[in-house]
Amino acid sequence: MPTVKLRGHHFLCILCYRGEGYTAGFVKNFDGMVERINKGATIEIVLGIDDVCAALHQSGAMACEHAEVCRQESVNRRDKSALQDIANVLQKSMESGDTLALMKNDINHLRQLFAQGAIRQACADCPWFEFCSQIAAEDFSGVRLFP
Repeated sequence: MPTVKLRGHHFLCILCYRGEGYTAGFVKNFDGMVERINKGATIEIVLGIDDVCAALHQSGAMACEHAEVCRQESVNRRDKSALQDIANVLQKSMESGDTLALMKNDINHLRQLFAQGAIRQACADCPWFEFCSQIAAEDFSGVRLFP
């Protein structure tokens, strides 16, 4: 089973993913990633564009209005912040190239801390912040990663 490549802040996004997103292609891609993780695929930490972004960057063309945002230093800082928080919780290295297999208990622990706001520094300026806050307030009802 292929490894799922994730950048730091997208690691937080998968905690709240319910099957909504930018485009139908984006959702289909994200569903496939989550399904692979649910079946035991490992995650590889990457810097920059990852498998979440893949559906937004079709055929080498920038299909997403946020394409340049993916490369901005502010997004890279968001990735580093998220990875540091997650590494502290999981007590695992979370550097580019590191791989890990997620377990349901790890995700449940991360979700608990996410709901408390303890690992959301990276989310501060995200346009999806309120959406994810609502999902956390609903006890992550309807999420697709380890439902």
